[in-house]
Amino acid sequence: MSLRSKLSLFVLAVSAILGTMSFAVQQLITAPGFERAEIEGARRDVSRCADAIANDVDGLLRLAAAIGPEAESWFDDNGRSLADGALQQMELDLFALIGGNAHRLRDRLTGTAPREQLVQELRTAIIGRRAAEPHHYCGPRAGLMMTSAGPMAVAFWPLCGPGRVECGEWLVLGRAWGAEKILALGRRTMLSVSVRGMEELTRADGAALAHLDARGSVWVDTSRKSLHAYTLLRDVDGAPALLVQAEMPRIISQHARNAAGLALGTSVVGTVVLMLVLWWLMAHYVVKRLVRLTEHAVRVGREPEHSPPLDLPGRDEIATLAREIDHMVAQLAELRSRTAETARRSGRADVAVQMLHNVGNILNSVNVSASVVSKTLRQSEAPRMREAAAMLRERQADLATFLSSDERGRQLPTYLVESAQVLAEEREALLREVDRLSQAVEHIRAIVDGQQVHGAAPPMLERVDVAAALEQALALCEPALRCPGVTIERRTRSLAPVLLDKHRFLQIVVNLISNALAALRASGRSDPRLTIAASVLRQPASSRLIVSITDNGVGIPPENLAHLFRLGFSTRSGGRGIGLHSAANLAVEMGGVIKVRSGGKGRGATFALDTRLAPEGSNDDRQ
Repeated sequence: MSLRSKLSLFVLAVSAILGTMSFAVQQLITAPGFERAEIEGARRDVSRCADAIANDVDGLLRLAAAIGPEAESWFDDNGRSLADGALQQMELDLFALIGGNAHRLRDRLTGTAPREQLVQELRTAIIGRRAAEPHHYCGPRAGLMMTSAGPMAVAFWPLCGPGRVECGEWLVLGRAWGAEKILALGRRTMLSVSVRGMEELTRADGAALAHLDARGSVWVDTSRKSLHAYTLLRDVDGAPALLVQAEMPRIISQHARNAAGLALGTSVVGTVVLMLVLWWLMAHYVVKRLVRLTEHAVRVGREPEHSPPLDLPGRDEIATLAREIDHMVAQLAELRSRTAETARRSGRADVAVQMLHNVGNILNSVNVSASVVSKTLRQSEAPRMREAAAMLRERQADLATFLSSDERGRQLPTYLVESAQVLAEEREALLREVDRLSQAVEHIRAIVDGQQVHGAAPPMLERVDVAAALEQALALCEPALRCPGVTIERRTRSLAPVLLDKHRFLQIVVNLISNALAALRASGRSDPRLTIAASVLRQPASSRLIVSITDNGVGIPPENLAHLFRLGFSTRSGGRGIGLHSAANLAVEMGGVIKVRSGGKGRGATFALDTRLAPEGSNDDRQ
């Protein structure tokens, strides 16, 4: 993997971590806080509704206290003073004087409920209180009451004259809590409010009533899209009377989700911007200079005597490496000149030329890996050649005598030969490294080019040697998924070149082979085997190419066969479910289909590409 790719992956990882942390903070800390505030707001809102009803009851009791001393005078003119206008002005729906056996009543209630039934309900409430509290029954009281005319807020005011021990008559004032009243309450509190009696409860209301009995005066249901807050109001006798429900949209939670999405989007955008900046910086400050260094190394390797110094500006590692290479080239040029002179004098010029040629090849390897070149050159025999050159320089006057008589002189040619051999081995090692890295780069380039072609260009039909294409697919798969000890069996026979879209064909086969190699590796078998077969079925209308990939790996359970080509489906740890889906789509584009069969778990699998071939002489045939 190149340095640029590593840095890009690092930036992506850091950005993903930052984005995940930001999203987690929103979800685990900020959003719950918003939700708690939202629920608390709902509790306050429904409490405001209950308080509004309670205030209405209290106001009714105060009105009864004000009217009580003059209550009988309202009926002196046969109740004409209590026309609808007067009741409406006092916001009353019921004005009654109720005694033990008689009553006087004026109302503006709607509905068909008999008034006698309503009077009897009010009298029962008075008598019931007398039976429950015989010593306090004459006290005024107010509250809610479920009547035949619907839910009402009522106030009972005893009319006790001077010297009376018991109250003979009661002033009863009432306000109906019908639909209009509830709508007015909603407008006043700016909420969606509903009020239901105990006999009107739904299943959801029953659950709310159970929570209210167990947990307190207010309960908020958070299981729905909007918040539903409930509170229970009791009647004048303390029994449950009305269930008040206030519905509120979850605006705060929506803001929290929007904030989390914005944080994640900001992280993604920041990652993209950071990647673009990183690519630009690397292209300008790293890749561009490495290209110059590589071109210089290639020139030195090919024409060491005609290569001017690179003179790369800067004080960083790349500039330092360039200066060291220039210095080394100068030293090697001098060494080459002296060695060539010595070789000509001793008749061993070929050895010197071979040595310098090997050194030039070593410099060529900078094109692939500067670090490998640096390490190899630091351990090279070339510096020791300087000692040999110095020795030759010292004995230059009597060189022939030195080479023939002196012990060191006699060993020098052998040393030069051995040094040349060592340098040759160094060259071979570097060439192997170059080949390995070049193959990896070529594989990456092929994959990238293949994706670009697939996304941008129309199908390109050409004559394809199927056996050679299958070998190319194996070569592409081998570096990515090595399975030691795998036996590859080829059953391609002698197939004539066929006309098809080579790019799509390679992509399909690479995916199928990669899938098979992964299955072999996951199986842990001691005898992994991969069988690749290809044949052409000739038909009058059209011919078909059938390529099958068979492995003896982990196999496929029957229940998974129908889902194999679905995007995102994978049974392999770390798999993303893209390869087989992509292969199936490419097969359809080629006018073919991929079929799969397996004996079950642990019994291997066979994937077969069955695609039609373009007829000979097709207009899309491009050589």
